[in-house]
Amino acid sequence: MRIWSSGLGALAGYSSRTDGRSVRRVIAVIRATRVLLILMLAVLTVSLVMALGTSNTGWIEKVVLLLLIGGCVYAAAKVTTMSEWLVHRLLRH
Repeated sequence: MRIWSSGLGALAGYSSRTDGRSVRRVIAVIRATRVLLILMLAVLTVSLVMALGTSNTGWIEKVVLLLLIGGCVYAAAKVTTMSEWLVHRLLRH
């Protein structure tokens, strides 16, 4: 049985098997958080699209709403990229 040592006294006694289980839990939390964030951004984007389609919205508001929609799409892409980066980083260590 190989013991992983980080140089920190409190973490030096963890075995690789226990560490693997905790890494899997952290990865599950990261993926669940990613799904929830993307769902929240999707709901926000849909509400912005609905606001864009109303007849009471002026052209300045429509431009602002389009920018916000683009920001939501960009944020969703960043959430996915960052979560995948975190998962790969955890799996490497």
